[in-house]
Amino acid sequence: MSTFHIQRLDSLSNEAVEKTAQLFTDCFMQELCTSLRIPPHSMAKTFSHSFVKDHYFVCMEGETILGIGAVSTLHGRSHRLDKNWLRRELGYIRGGFVYNAMREELEHPLPLTAHQAYIESIATAEHARGKGVATTLMNFLMGTHSHHEFILEVMDRNEKAIRLYEHLGFTVFRKKKAGFFLRLGGIRERIYMLKRNENHTITGNE
Repeated sequence: MSTFHIQRLDSLSNEAVEKTAQLFTDCFMQELCTSLRIPPHSMAKTFSHSFVKDHYFVCMEGETILGIGAVSTLHGRSHRLDKNWLRRELGYIRGGFVYNAMREELEHPLPLTAHQAYIESIATAEHARGKGVATTLMNFLMGTHSHHEFILEVMDRNEKAIRLYEHLGFTVFRKKKAGFFLRLGGIRERIYMLKRNENHTITGNE
């Protein structure tokens, strides 16, 4: 029987926010850290300011963080980056580069309608993979957000995640050629997937 429990990030301590940022960095920013020669722990500590805590959810076992995930909507994304803070902490040039690279990924407004939610930043700690953490997070996010459609993005080389999302009922509706920086990491395409919540009825307010 699973002993996982999920907490919204704004209900947790500053230490938990820092651990969430470290997991995010380990899973999504390793190549950026390597190319800019920034130690991952320094990047995580600096980047922790950007998390919109009421958008992020953490899967835990006891006090141990096993996985993270976020939901963005028409009303806002899950990160807010401070360019001046990044430059102050990482240096003017490197901080500006990180801001420009990540702003497009994490802050750019999404073409969503009021009845759509965008699931992002699903990540599992290396020691917890294969235990159902991502499945638990996905089911929680879809079960606690009353939207008609859920959209997510996954890179083509992440075949395990694609299979998981297909198992959860997501289907591909769009593919987009990866940009230069992502291609350096061996990624060819961004894959966009969608799942409809058949139990949700769209009202006139949406």
